[in-house]
Amino acid sequence: MKKRRRRLLDRADGKLLRKLSHYSRIIPFVMPKRVDSTVQYNQNVDIGNAEKILREMNEEYNTTAGIMDLVIATMIRTIY
Repeated sequence: MKKRRRRLLDRADGKLLRKLSHYSRIIPFVMPKRVDSTVQYNQNVDIGNAEKILREMNEEYNTTAGIMDLVIATMIRTIY
């Protein structure tokens, strides 16, 4: 096995992962225990109709609702 050259900030037992998403960087702080788990996956969702509805709603009610507002409203209505 070829010995890899240690770089600055690498640990003795591994290497520092430098190209992680922001979400992956914050996970150790949100779930500090080893037994905590998370399931991550990528999914493409067509939001064309949602954008059209939001645009119409913003014009009608003179608001600035966005996709995140729609996601939060959907989550609240799902829970309650």
